[in-house]
Formats: sequence, structure tokens, C-alpha cells
Amino acid sequence: SLWSDEGWTIASTDDTSPAEIITDWVKPDVHPPLFFLGLRGWRVFTGNSIFEMRYYSVMLSLLGIVLAYRLGKSLFNERAGLFAALFYGLHDLVNVLAQEVRHYPQQMLLVTLTMWLYWRFYQQVSREQSPSRSRAIAFILPGTALLYTHYWGGFILFGMGLHTLLTQWPNRPTFRRLFT
Repeated sequence: SLWSDEGWTIASTDDTSPAEIITDWVKPDVHPPLFFLGLRGWRVFTGNSIFEMRYYSVMLSLLGIVLAYRLGKSLFNERAGLFAALFYGLHDLVNVLAQEVRHYPQQMLLVTLTMWLYWRFYQQVSREQSPSRSRAIAFILPGTALLYTHYWGGFILFGMGLHTLLTQWPNRPTFRRLFT
């Protein structure tokens, strides 16, 4: 059975046009449109049963587990990556939200992806190498997608910016070269 928010999400993605989804459903609400557009695309290819729509959230959660492994491995080592994937996959909130037709699994996936790509970008800078534009773009794109999935993603990006500012203040010229 569905609960009211899932029903609202499904109803909002019943429209035929992405522009209608944004103007008629998402704009008056508090949630950005990326999840709704993704779910609409998923429904075009898979169908409209509750199972198929909930499977979209399951797939996003499974990708989140993979990225949690990559993040843990990048931060520490392979063992930490395995623990990160295990904890992500077994976390009660992840398990509950992975079974609902809502934007939260996509938000958790994009937070993990953004954190992993931020860390890769940050490692280049902390080694006093000039950060590559490709790594910067790879970090910026999912960060933007995170904001278009849930506005609270801005707090994650703010935290990353604060971390960079506090730890890399002496390396300001390295960052300037990225934008010149």
C-alpha cells in the first residue's frame, strides 16, 4: 500500500511533459524537480506498477552502497570501504526509504557521490598539485544535482566548502589557477 507522500509523488509524475511536472506539481511544493523528472523517465521505460516505481528507489540505494564503499576506501582503506558499504546498506533509515517512492534515496546517493568526488578533488589540492578542471567539474555536477534533488544538500556543500577553507587557506593560489 502507498502512503500519502508516495501517492503525491506518483501523481506528480503522471503528467506527460517534464515542464508540466515542474510548473504544476513541483514549483508550488518545497522539493526541487530532479527526482520527479528521473522517476518520470523511469516510468516511461518500466511501467506504472507500485513495484516498478519503488524499484527505482531500490536501485538508487544499491548505487549508494557501492559509492559508500568507494568513499570509505578513498578516505581510509579497503576494509573501511567494506564497513562503510555494510553500514550504509544495513542502516534502518536507508532500508525504510529504499522501499518508498520518494526522493530520499536519490538524495543519499548524491550526498555520497558528492562527498567521494569532493575527497578526490581535495586530495589533489592537499598534495599541492594543481586541481584538474575535470575533477572540479565531476564534483560540481553531482553537487548541483544534489541541490536539484533536495535543498538541504546545500548544507552538505557548505560543509565541504568550510572544510576546504579551514584546511587549505594557505593554498589559495592553487585554487586560483583552477579558474584562470
